[in-house]
Amino acid sequence: MSRGPRIDYRHRRGRGAESIGDHGTFTQTGTFSAVLDQGGTSSGRFTVWGNFNTADGVTGNSTFTFNLTVKSGVGAGTSYHENAHFTGSLDPAVDPKVAFDKTRCS
Repeated sequence: MSRGPRIDYRHRRGRGAESIGDHGTFTQTGTFSAVLDQGGTSSGRFTVWGNFNTADGVTGNSTFTFNLTVKSGVGAGTSYHENAHFTGSLDPAVDPKVAFDKTRCS
């Protein structure tokens, strides 16, 4: 039996005299199965998580992670991890103070 991905979404937003800002987070988890062009199949699990924060609507930060593990078939035991982050101006014309996108496959 095939199950679709499980998706959780949470968003909290504060506004008012003492609470100015925006914060959001989400988590998505699920399973996958693939039929490979060269023959064989693979299946496994994945999780995606992300967040966004700003106190003033001008600067902020965001982090994103993606994890995937092949549980069976071709490539069983393979894990992939990605982590991306930025901090700084929310204006797309301005370079962020800190930004990176790192991946690891084992």
